[in-house]
Amino acid sequence: MQTVKRTFVESSDSALVDLLRGDDERALQAIMSRYWEPLYKMAAHTLDDLAACEDIVQEVFIKLWNNRKNLNFSHSLKAYIFASVRYELYRKIKIQLSRDLRLDFHNNDSIEYLNPENKLEYSELVENIEKLVNQLPQRCKEIYQLSRYDNLSHREIASQLGVSIKTVENQLTIALRRIRVGIGKMLVLLFF
Repeated sequence: MQTVKRTFVESSDSALVDLLRGDDERALQAIMSRYWEPLYKMAAHTLDDLAACEDIVQEVFIKLWNNRKNLNFSHSLKAYIFASVRYELYRKIKIQLSRDLRLDFHNNDSIEYLNPENKLEYSELVENIEKLVNQLPQRCKEIYQLSRYDNLSHREIASQLGVSIKTVENQLTIALRRIRVGIGKMLVLLFF
């Protein structure tokens, strides 16, 4: 038993990846014991929320296990998992910034010096955009909402809906074009 543990600890990353592809959970445990702390420290250096850092690192290892059959690195395992954690950190920060901006944007106090006319125009604009989104074809609307409201990437939307990334891109293009045209018509009606 001691020899088996030592073998995994002393194994190279590429040997561990080969064992991981063969469904060996001990290989995942060895990878986690090797990289958990440095990944967590990197995440904690970037993000103040330590619980979120733990979740991000844990999620990367879960994805590593779930995708073990399809692992194909252009670089090393180390580079792959560090890049994965960085990507998740950036994604988390982007989502948080987007939420903060949305809260600021929806906060009526932030609208140009509390001007009642601007607040009314803003409310009408938001209401009209929501109407335009609700008029989109169902799949187009769903993809738009996942992109804009849930902040999912094209790849994540494609995976969640079981469609190609190209389909996601096309549907977003259609949604944005229809919203833009709808807003343009609304502005024409307001000014003429």
